[in-house]
Amino acid sequence: MNTDQDAQRQTKAFLKTKMMAAALLLLALAVGFNALLTSASLKKLYIESLAAGYQVVAKDLQQKVQTALSYGKSLHKFLGIDQILETALDSTQIQDEGSEPVRDRRYTALALKDGTILYASDPAQVGRRLP
Repeated sequence: MNTDQDAQRQTKAFLKTKMMAAALLLLALAVGFNALLTSASLKKLYIESLAAGYQVVAKDLQQKVQTALSYGKSLHKFLGIDQILETALDSTQIQDEGSEPVRDRRYTALALKDGTILYASDPAQVGRRLP
């Protein structure tokens, strides 16, 4: 009888260990899934806030150009547009904490309705079509 009790105790201990391992595995999976969802959500929020910042700069640039055109300035002979485009580009710089702004392959441009770039902060883009 003593061996039957020992066998039952061992079976109970084995089942407890197995259930504990399953619970820990389930907990680890839940934490991992939560981390994945949080990461995806934060990435989406970052992209949306970055796009909103670009939209603000674009609207400001659009308003400056439209105001100048309403006062009779010609779009094809727009003096000072280079400075306006550079200012707009500087307003959209990505900056890491404690470092200089990152200037990558971005540029600001003023394009015609057909997509031809008339002015750009990157002179190589002038005359090209919008991507």
